[in-house]
Amino acid sequence: MIAMRCVALFLLCVCLVCACGAVSALSDAPVQVEATHIHPRHGVIQSRTQAPQQMLSFSDSEPSGDASPEDKGMTLVWTQNAQYGIFSSVRLLNGKYNGTETNMLLSGMTLNQPFAAQLRPVVKDAPPMWFIDEMGDVDVDASKPGVIGMHGQNAYNSASSVLGLKDETAGPFTWNYTCGSDAAPCQPDQVNAVVVSADGKRIISSFTHVDFSLGPYVTIPIFEASTGKILYEFQSERMMGGRGIVASGDGSRVGAIILSADPHAQGYAMVFDIQGKVLMKTPYQVGAQAICMSKSGKYFAYGFLSLYLWEFQEDKGEYVLVSTIPGQGKRLLTTCAFDEDSNDLGLGWESEGFNQNQIELHSVPIPSGGTPKWSYLYKQSQDQYEDAPWAMRVMTGRPGFNETLLAVGSWSDSQVTNPQVHVFSTILPEPLGTYQTAGSVLAIDMEFNAQDPLIVSVAVGCKHVHANQMGNGGDLYALQVGLPI
Repeated sequence: MIAMRCVALFLLCVCLVCACGAVSALSDAPVQVEATHIHPRHGVIQSRTQAPQQMLSFSDSEPSGDASPEDKGMTLVWTQNAQYGIFSSVRLLNGKYNGTETNMLLSGMTLNQPFAAQLRPVVKDAPPMWFIDEMGDVDVDASKPGVIGMHGQNAYNSASSVLGLKDETAGPFTWNYTCGSDAAPCQPDQVNAVVVSADGKRIISSFTHVDFSLGPYVTIPIFEASTGKILYEFQSERMMGGRGIVASGDGSRVGAIILSADPHAQGYAMVFDIQGKVLMKTPYQVGAQAICMSKSGKYFAYGFLSLYLWEFQEDKGEYVLVSTIPGQGKRLLTTCAFDEDSNDLGLGWESEGFNQNQIELHSVPIPSGGTPKWSYLYKQSQDQYEDAPWAMRVMTGRPGFNETLLAVGSWSDSQVTNPQVHVFSTILPEPLGTYQTAGSVLAIDMEFNAQDPLIVSVAVGCKHVHANQMGNGGDLYALQVGLPI
């Protein structure tokens, strides 16, 4: 079972990069979309109407693909298609467009050109406000106060940068951090390479250094967002790379999964604080990728074969394992997320046959037995392609409704037995809304509409074909779903 899972993940990576050699074959006819261009190194801002639009198209309709869109309770605001690159990170935040409060969709692209980051309003026919296309693989995150963090790569030099968002425009980079050299190349880790703390005060990044004399190792610096000052930098022993990073709401605690460079040794899950104290460190399960931390930093969760929940106990000054939910050989944990306003924990499981997902919501601390307070079982697939819930966002619903909202993006299968996008309300037995995308979902976010509290905006980043299928290109969706009155 584990071998099958590893093959599936390998295929995802292979499929995503298979078209790198074809990028040069671009259309000479640019799409005339005017936006603010930001040079990542020098902070130069200029208005232009071309690159990377040669490789991007803008539409308010579904991109071309084999699948026919299925809309149940969800509305497409706009979609954007990339010919080669994929949309692997998304974030929703509030801003202004033409003087009106609205949701903004921040996105990052990886693995194939154009490697662009952009900010686009969740408004019909609205073009990007600005884009950055001078870096390599780009991962993005943002805080509600409007601090935007980016992590990109150019040749052997990796960079973490921060932008401030003011109204509908972004000014130059406040600062840039660059690591790596020809003698010791440095590259961003591809999973959760950057995290902006919820309060917008700190930015955390993950880098893998390829030192030819010492071997590979990982660094995870905590930056002061306003200045770029490194407040603390964790450095691993000889390790292969980061599998993901998460942080508390103030960025004072960081959780990480780090891979071993030794094929005979395990990696580990850990939490450290801004003073450099290791608060927990334990061997991780092979294949672990689900990782999340509560806003308070009190709880840290990760897993694959099982879910492990750790609690920080003040009297001991460290994290203690308080709950384990085993997959019992019948399911694998692929994603998790805490509600920022409570300690509710959302879990996404795939079955051992990779053909039936289960979504759960647990109260934390988890009661004995691990029974969820809410769960939803997807329809069973008979398809050869793997289905897996790959991205999740959990947030508290409307006051007085005792509801929690969950947005889940999955790979689905070639027959799309289950739509790739589900939005749940825990007060309803069936999904609040679903949407069928052209390919597999790799990133998702959700936020209340800036103008109407009865509407929820959903951002979705995808590969254009199934994650197990050879192919390239990606799609970005801005969706909306209405809440029941």
